[in-house]
Amino acid sequence: MEYENRMEQHYAVSKSGVLVHINEAHESKEDCFCPHCGCRMLKRCGNIRAWHFAHDYRYENDVNKECSYESYLHAFAKLRLKQWFEESKNIYLHYNVKAVCQYSKDCIWNENGDDCSQIIEKTFDLKTRLTQCKLEEPIIVNGDRFRADLLWSNPD
Repeated sequence: MEYENRMEQHYAVSKSGVLVHINEAHESKEDCFCPHCGCRMLKRCGNIRAWHFAHDYRYENDVNKECSYESYLHAFAKLRLKQWFEESKNIYLHYNVKAVCQYSKDCIWNENGDDCSQIIEKTFDLKTRLTQCKLEEPIIVNGDRFRADLLWSNPD
């Protein structure tokens, strides 16, 4: 017997396009769909295995025949990042900057030529510059056309 590697899918997309966890969706009568292929998902809420969604292959087509767990995770991650961006008031980016003394080249104490410097932690709120997040947005870079998984921008 061949080993089957089952990866349980705990999230699906509601008709309104919002990610829902199986624990939230199990009592709802609303249909849920795969974030990658769009196939209707069945709610598996039994007593033996962990609750999860499964593709409803009664609605199978060529697209969802090729829907792998990796594709599902990729689509889930994009939707989750978009949802996180839209729900967050602030998104702080922390980074380190090397600050060099402006007098280090002429400093009498600098004998070996090293810069007199220190590492300073800076913080920047991305939401002050980026106000919009779009999925699968076409973009042109240096004359080449691409489709961004997620495109964060400030259209104003």
